[in-house]
Amino acid sequence: MDVVLFGALLATGSLAMSARAQSSVVYAAEYNQSTNRFGTIDLLNGNFTKISSFGSTLINDIAYCPTNGTLYGISNTTALVMFNKTNGAITTIGNLVSGIESLAFRPGDGALFGATSSKLYTINPATGTSTLVGSYGSPTKLGTTGQNIRFAQDGNLYVSNTSTNTDIYRISTTSGAATWMGETVGYPYLILMNASSNMYGVYINLGTSTNPIPKLATFDLSSFVNGGTNANGSTHQVTVILVGAGTNFPANFNFSGNVPRPSPI
Repeated sequence: MDVVLFGALLATGSLAMSARAQSSVVYAAEYNQSTNRFGTIDLLNGNFTKISSFGSTLINDIAYCPTNGTLYGISNTTALVMFNKTNGAITTIGNLVSGIESLAFRPGDGALFGATSSKLYTINPATGTSTLVGSYGSPTKLGTTGQNIRFAQDGNLYVSNTSTNTDIYRISTTSGAATWMGETVGYPYLILMNASSNMYGVYINLGTSTNPIPKLATFDLSSFVNGGTNANGSTHQVTVILVGAGTNFPANFNFSGNVPRPSPI
């Protein structure tokens, strides 16, 4: 997580409901604050419910396993950790390859992937052992600016870059190669998130007074184009749709959980 992230998470024991039972609630871990919080966010209204705090520890990303319901995270870009979803307690599993800052479980089989800003790995969730899949290569505008990896409802793995107009790339899970899908014009520093097999984005127009609040969005996957350019050579624009909480979303969180896609607003 190279820039401030925004997002959401899932339920607590005090709510007496499981992650699977709550249709719009995901688990969330705060990032890079003086006292970071763990809790849940309702994707439909943006409400955050605190479960616990984990101090100044940097949790770079979290990922909810679709096959066993365990919530994993990356601590200080060095360790794979596991969260107790009831009280927020963190247990270290093992060390990761240096620089891994993002996690994503493949919905179909629960395979865990991790990513640096330029490379893709598979990760053994029991030990943290990381195995290189490959580098992203050199698609247009990506370089070493890769942000969170996320699986989408089409079964593919994607990554965004950090830019005034965020670019989206599809990543091969067999080679690590990234393919440009186009640009989200007007959506700066859009950070990819996901819950179940649905890929979301959270963005904020940093440094402006006209658009200072994080927004929750999703993507029209049919608008993605291999190579990221139109027939006339112009940059292709990906279609972004505000959903759920839309413009009422808490800042500085990563989120993951087991929920359906919220209806557009």
